[in-house]
Amino acid sequence: MEIKIIAEASKKIERSCNNWGLSFLIDNDILFDTFSNEKLLKENFQDLKINPKQIKYIVISHDHWDHTGGLWWLLEQNDSLEVFITKGFSNDTKFNLKAYKNKIVEVNKLIEIKKNIFIFGPMKGDYNNNIIYEQVLVIKKVLENQNKNIVITGCSHP
Repeated sequence: MEIKIIAEASKKIERSCNNWGLSFLIDNDILFDTFSNEKLLKENFQDLKINPKQIKYIVISHDHWDHTGGLWWLLEQNDSLEVFITKGFSNDTKFNLKAYKNKIVEVNKLIEIKKNIFIFGPMKGDYNNNIIYEQVLVIKKVLENQNKNIVITGCSHP
């Protein structure tokens, strides 16, 4: 199992250019979030020699621009993606998703998308005094004869 950072904005200079968000590639076929900037996500795919057609699943943690920025580019590149969203996504986002041929799954309970890889949500949180729902990706991993889980989250609003 490998987890690659495709894009993230942890440096002050990145944030000053409005490049917020993150994107992780898990097990070479699951993309967790799509960063804020489509152009940078695309460049990083090219630099890391990742073919968008190898992605089978996209998990979007929550419906904020800095987690969905590269989504539309990926949907244009690969029409066999399964996209996992959760409660709280706007009607606009859902409408735009329906314009593509990809399968859209609205997560409302624990779902195993691959062996030992789960999506858990929705979790209710607060953002600027508004309710927000977010989901996480959980990897069940056995390390040194101990059960260990790896949790990947977008912003952790909840």
